[in-house]
Amino acid sequence: MIGKNIKGSIAALALLLAACSSPESSGEAHMPFDTMVQVMADIHVIEAKTNLGNSKGLEEGKQKLYTDYEQVFFNHGITQKKFEDSHKYYSSDPELYNTLFEKTIEELNKRQALIGK
Repeated sequence: MIGKNIKGSIAALALLLAACSSPESSGEAHMPFDTMVQVMADIHVIEAKTNLGNSKGLEEGKQKLYTDYEQVFFNHGITQKKFEDSHKYYSSDPELYNTLFEKTIEELNKRQALIGK
């Protein structure tokens, strides 16, 4: 089962994304909740892979992570701005955001269980 480190990683991601969002992006439509859960889970997986592969140089690692983010956005048919707008929307309601974290962890646990089969 995925542990407390995931909550910390997701929280760190949330803070990073919130810091990167521009103020003018708040008026845009957001992704549906279930889509946001899938995107957050995908992002967590690529960040975990990046952390496991820290033997590469910092710049190469940053570029790989950026490319992986772009691939996640492409796979879900969204842009980085759409993700940032959605993140800002969900994070503006702490209760909803907590539910988003819980559902993201549940999704990661389901994925981990499928890998273990």
